Amino acid sequence: MKITLKSDSMSQTVEIPDRNFLGIIQPPELPDPEKQVSLMVKQAIEEPLNSATLDELVTAKSRIAIVVDDISRPTPSKDILEVLLEKLKKLSVKNEQIKITIGNGLHRLTTEQEKKNIVGEQVLRDFDVADNKADREEDFTYIGTTSSDTPVFVNKRVADADVVITLGVIKSHGIAGFTGGAKSILPGVSAKQTILRNHRYDFIEYPKGIVGDADLSFMRRDIEEAAGLLGIPIFIINVVMDEEKNVRGVFAGDMVKAHRKGAELFRQLAEINLEQQADLIIIEANYPSSENLYFALAGLAIVMSAKSPAIKAGGSVILFAQCSNGIGAQIIEKLFNSFETPDEMLEHLRTSAPVEQQWAAQRLAFYVTQRDIGIVTDGIEKQTAKKLRMKYFETLQQAVDESLAKHGTDAKVLIIKNTDFLLLKVK
Repeated sequence: MKITLKSDSMSQTVEIPDRNFLGIIQPPELPDPEKQVSLMVKQAIEEPLNSATLDELVTAKSRIAIVVDDISRPTPSKDILEVLLEKLKKLSVKNEQIKITIGNGLHRLTTEQEKKNIVGEQVLRDFDVADNKADREEDFTYIGTTSSDTPVFVNKRVADADVVITLGVIKSHGIAGFTGGAKSILPGVSAKQTILRNHRYDFIEYPKGIVGDADLSFMRRDIEEAAGLLGIPIFIINVVMDEEKNVRGVFAGDMVKAHRKGAELFRQLAEINLEQQADLIIIEANYPSSENLYFALAGLAIVMSAKSPAIKAGGSVILFAQCSNGIGAQIIEKLFNSFETPDEMLEHLRTSAPVEQQWAAQRLAFYVTQRDIGIVTDGIEKQTAKKLRMKYFETLQQAVDESLAKHGTDAKVLIIKNTDFLLLKVK
């Protein structure tokens, strides 16, 4: 069986013996959407799940905080805002009563062009739109501490509102189960100290941090408890999209109940049942996972951090990822260079205060202690991969041949494409 894999401009063909080949897993093809996005948004807003309607929550004097995703998410915020702002206008809410905050958490600030791309030029001109600047202490107010001892500081632009409306997209997340829902509040519009405490070692540690199950995620539980401390109505408008960025469903209302309904749809669209675990999994990294190793880790989460991992204990995972921008997070290389073994690094992180982007280094260290992790890439040098305890292969064929030699003639090989829109379940 000859198969060609592509990661951005990197392309290679690999030959896998038929007796070893389990198949190629990728998001299923879906029929064209039946409704326009605007119609789906209108219906979801008028028929919210487990929540009062906006007509009941909003008055002509209400101060409204709208939280939108930053540029790292494919959320169609412009389309949602067009419907939402028209609805608020009909409820006699004036533009000056509305503040739109970009929920970038600890991500970099957005450029002016990115703001236009997120909310639209007209909205940017007519409304108060600003980033969440997580390290500017004066921008935040303390609203309480969760039962897991996370001190919750939320942006005053949100905390001082009468009603909060969050826009988001629901897809798989390697630690919080899924994106969307209360994540718009934490980390979206929270202070640095709150985000770091929530992104602590034991919440990231598998299986407390898990992909595809929001209710089992310790991080998600803490996030939702923290958002609840606001004490004001939170009305979410979340979408579920397919790999072509078509909106497949819109879920509005309660930040937990509506979110779980959306997660259920994502699971229906994205979950693939596997007959057995594989000895070798090859992950084709597609954009944005192909951009750097930091993003490519999402693919490893899909096969290793699920309730039932798709890869056998002792198995091998090969990342086919161009990584045109290298590692993508300095903390990964810094920590791996600072310790003799990944286990030593994990012990250090376990007993230390959380730092920015710790999750990426911690997760990679966990992965390389659990399985053989290899990489075929244009963007990371062999010596660097070695420091990260990843096996560096010049070609996919070399990676497959060496892995099959290790796992034996009956080893089973699985290829996975576009992990951003997949969930894997072993029967």
